[in-house]
Amino acid sequence: MRRPMLDRMADAVQQAVQEATRLGAQAAKARFAQTESINCEFEAGVLKATSSEQGRALSLEVIRNGKRATVTCNDPGDIPALAARAVALVEIGASAHFSAYPEPSECAQILRHCPETASLPREQLIEAGQRMVEGIRAYSGDLYIGAEAGRSEAEAVIAHSSGLLHSATTTRWNLGGYAQKTDGTDMLFCGAGRQWRRLNHLFDADWVTRETLRDLRLAERTASAPTGLATILAPPEAAAMLFAPLAMACSGRSALKGESPLRDKLGDIIGPASLTITDQPHEDWAIESAVMDDCGVPTRPFTLVDRGVLRAFMYDVDTAAMAGVEPTGHAGCGPVRMHVQPGGRSSAQILRGLSEGLIVKNLMGFGQSNLMNGDIAGNVALGYRVENGEAVGRVKDTMVAANLYDLLKGGFEASSDVDPLTGWPWILLEGVSVSSGG
Repeated sequence: MRRPMLDRMADAVQQAVQEATRLGAQAAKARFAQTESINCEFEAGVLKATSSEQGRALSLEVIRNGKRATVTCNDPGDIPALAARAVALVEIGASAHFSAYPEPSECAQILRHCPETASLPREQLIEAGQRMVEGIRAYSGDLYIGAEAGRSEAEAVIAHSSGLLHSATTTRWNLGGYAQKTDGTDMLFCGAGRQWRRLNHLFDADWVTRETLRDLRLAERTASAPTGLATILAPPEAAAMLFAPLAMACSGRSALKGESPLRDKLGDIIGPASLTITDQPHEDWAIESAVMDDCGVPTRPFTLVDRGVLRAFMYDVDTAAMAGVEPTGHAGCGPVRMHVQPGGRSSAQILRGLSEGLIVKNLMGFGQSNLMNGDIAGNVALGYRVENGEAVGRVKDTMVAANLYDLLKGGFEASSDVDPLTGWPWILLEGVSVSSGG
C-alpha cells in the first residue's frame, strides 16, 4: 500500500471528527481501514478457489448528552452526510459514560508490517496448500482433505476530538490443513494451522502436515476414557480455551455489573503460587499485538494474576468512567494477548510423569457452559487416553466438566515450552470430571 493513501485517509478521518463536533457532538472518533488479501482454498484435496479481495470502511463514533452512536460507510467521499447521520442517530444511541476521549500519549513501537509477507505471491500460497494436501494424502487416500493459505495487508488511520491521529500498516499470513475420516457414525477430524505477521521459518506447510499426521497416527488405536475425577493435559490451543472464563471474569465491566465471580477478590489468592497471568500486547509480529485500544489508550504489559493472587481488572474508557478508575487500554475489557507464565518442566516431562489421564486437544460445545461462572465443559472432539506416560489411544463419546476456579485450588502445572506463535504453554489440571459412553 502507498503512503499517499494513508495521507488522504488521515485528512478524511480528521474532517469527519471536525464536522461531527461542528454539528454538536461533544466528542467524536473516526477510523478508516482498508485491507487487501489473497486466499487459496482446497477442498476434497483439490484447489477449489483462489481469490483476491479488497475491503474498506470508514466509521464515525459520536458522543453527546450521555449517548453514543456509530455509523459506517464504504466510501469516504461524503463526510458531511456521514457526520450528519451520526449526530442524528446519537439521540437514540447506547449509553456513554464518558464525554471526552483521553488525551494522546506515547505508545510502544512494535513490528507488525513485513514487506515480504505483503508481496507473498499467489503461486507460493497455492504451492503451500498443495504441499499440505499431498503430505496428508500420503498417509491415506480415504481421507477428506482440506487446506488454506493466504496473506493480507491492511492500513488504518484513527483520529478523535482530543487530538489523536495515528496510522498503522500491518501484514498477515495464514496456513491451515485438516483431514476428516468417516467410519460409519464415527467421525475423526484432525488439523492444524498458524498465522503470523512476518514471513519467516514459521511459514511451514510441512509443520501443518506433521501435526495433522501425528494426530491421525495417535488415533489409529482407540482406548476407553478414564472416568470419574481425572487429570487432563491440554496443549496450547486447548489451554487458551480453558482459561477463557478467567479472562472474562477479569473484565472490569463484568466486575462492575456484579457478574464476575472475582468481583470482590482483588488481592485474594485465586490459584497456586505457580500461576501468573499477564497480558503481553507488544510482542513483535504477533497477530494480536496492539499499541493502543480502539479509543487511543496505549496498551502496556499488564499483570492480572501474580503468583496466585488476583491483582487487577481490565478497563476500557467507558467502563473506567463508570468505575471511577483509569482505563487500562483494554477495548471491550478483554486481554490483548493473554499469557500464562511457563513452569519448570517440559510438556514431554509432564506427560512422562502422568500415570493416567487424558490429553484434550479440542472440545465441542465448550461455549455452551456458564463460562462467566468458571464452568468448563464439552464433548472431547479429539483426545487421547494417557497410561504410564504415553498416549495409548483416541477416546470417543467422552465429556469433561469442571469449574476452573475449583481446579486452580488443586493440581495445576504449566509446561516450560510454549507455542512459538501464541506463547501459551501446555497446561495440566487435576480433578476434572470425565464421563464416557464408549
